[in-house]
Order: sequence, then C-alpha cells, then structure tokens
Amino acid sequence: NNTSLPVELTSFTSSVTNNNVKLNWNTATEVNSFAFEIERKDAGSVDGWQKIGTINASGNSSSPKNYSYLDNNISTGNYNYRLRMVDIDGSFKFSNVVNAGVLSPAKFDLGNAYPNPWNPTTTIRYNVPMNSPVTIKVFDAVGREVATLVDEVKPAGSYQITMNGKELSSGIYFYRMTAGSFTETKKLILIK
Repeated sequence: NNTSLPVELTSFTSSVTNNNVKLNWNTATEVNSFAFEIERKDAGSVDGWQKIGTINASGNSSSPKNYSYLDNNISTGNYNYRLRMVDIDGSFKFSNVVNAGVLSPAKFDLGNAYPNPWNPTTTIRYNVPMNSPVTIKVFDAVGREVATLVDEVKPAGSYQITMNGKELSSGIYFYRMTAGSFTETKKLILIK
C-alpha cells in the first residue's frame, strides 16, 4: 500500500563528511507513525533499494520532530537515499530521493593513532585516493615487526583500523603505511 500517510515530512537532506553520509529529516506533525526505514542504492545501479537502517518514529505528535541517521564508512561513489515512512497499520509512503556523492580522498594519508598513548586499543585512520595495494605494519623500538594490520588491495576511500595491544609490552612502537611509492611512519606509545 502506497497511500498518503498522516506524516507531514518538511525536509529530507544529506551531507557528506569523508566517507560518512548523514541524513537529516524533519516532520511538522505525525499521527500513528511507526518508523522510518532508511533505504540506499548506488545511483548508477539498476539494482533495487537496500534497507540499511530503521529509526523509530514519534507515533503521535503535533509539534516538529527532527531525525538523523549516519551511514558510516561508505565506499567512494554516488548514492541515492529515501525514507520508507511506515504507519502503525503497516501502510507506507516513500519520501523524495536525496543524493550523496562520496569523493575519493585527494592523497594517500596516514592519520595519527587515537588514543595515543593507548591501552589496550587504538584506532588508526588512513586515506587511499585510488585502488592500491596497502600495507600497515607495526614495529617495536628496535625495528622488529610485531603486527600486520592491513595487507590487501584497497579501493579509493577513507578507512580506520583498530589495533589491540594486549599481547604487547609497554613501550614505543612505530606503524608504517606503504601504498605504491607512498610510505609514512608514525609513533605509538603503549602504556600498561
């Protein structure tokens, strides 16, 4: 059933930060609204829509309500999003479609680990501007390899990886990213 529902949607927008898409929408009023199902599809694809999340609606409200949903770690590309507004009786209506373009990073980049000093985990962010084999390895203070965090071909995009140091001793470590001719090394301090 795709009939008119007693949900007055006043706006539906998208914004992109790195490879995360934030969807925001507002309603003026809601009567017997149950949920907003968030759907996504590749803008250039003939494949159907995919449900990626659900946000509970307010049910009954005569005042404006604000909603948001964060679609994290999306690959580079152009995407369409829509809301499937579901009433408590199961009837539904689709919102207008909004578009979001996730761009490739401009350059290879190895971010600072956070937290640093760390115990027991730290997160390392990195950017890949084009499909490329990427390795990220961790070395102790005398140069011995103690871990390989990444060793694969990565499509263009922004990534993060979490390192667990529970098997390591306190001390200074270095992490190195290599991708093509790009190499960068940064310091980690593990405190137990």
